[in-house]
Amino acid sequence: MHNSVFKLITIKEVKLQYPFLLDHEGFDYFEEWNDDDFFLLANQDVNYEGDFYLDLYEEKQKKWLSNILNLPLKEIDAIRIEGILVNGNIFTNGTIINAEGDYGPYVFISGNVTCQSLLLGGSYVEINGNVKAKEVVMTSYNHGNFKCSGVIDSPVFIVEDHYTTFAERKNDLFYYNDRANDFDSKNDCEYDDDSDEDIISIELRKHLNNPLIETFEELKRELEKGELVLKQSNPAAKTFAYWEYRVESNYRDLKLVSA
Repeated sequence: MHNSVFKLITIKEVKLQYPFLLDHEGFDYFEEWNDDDFFLLANQDVNYEGDFYLDLYEEKQKKWLSNILNLPLKEIDAIRIEGILVNGNIFTNGTIINAEGDYGPYVFISGNVTCQSLLLGGSYVEINGNVKAKEVVMTSYNHGNFKCSGVIDSPVFIVEDHYTTFAERKNDLFYYNDRANDFDSKNDCEYDDDSDEDIISIELRKHLNNPLIETFEELKRELEKGELVLKQSNPAAKTFAYWEYRVESNYRDLKLVSA
């Protein structure tokens, strides 16, 4: 088992044991949860090796969940997990990933989060403490909601059409927030008529390890895979086999293959 601090708790038990959550906006937002469905609960700090996935609804995460909970896949298939509750801090050397932009589980973390990068999409995520990321904090698409009561401390912080609020921020390399428009104009995107896409700024691209990344969508695909993306991190060179697999999985990644 990869991490023994997590257990399953029914939503009925969550409501009884953690009644303060009932007043939080994202908790059962559409009023469609069943009391006998589940949350993933950790009542202590979480120390995790590798990428940590928030997209618990997705089929591809079922094997990851079975390792987390030490349960067979058939049992994971038979249950519905609507949220993640951590009464403590989360430390991981990987990326925390909510890649699905349209939906996701409710996530409440009472402490701080330390990670390689944080990518948020359709989930409703509340973090009471600070977020410290080695590389990137990125929130993307307008179906999600992220509330951080502390400091977003990361070299790169990107808010792309997402409901994101925070108390403070510390971003040494790059900051973009199209909801607040409180960033330097040189960090803004530029619309490209030929591709019909918004091209990310030169200011961001000069910090990226792969200079062929031109859009936020392309950057998101790197973060979804848990990749190191910043030049300052000096990531290892990618092999031919790596790019062959990437392109077979998604033909759009052919554009990112350097000569």
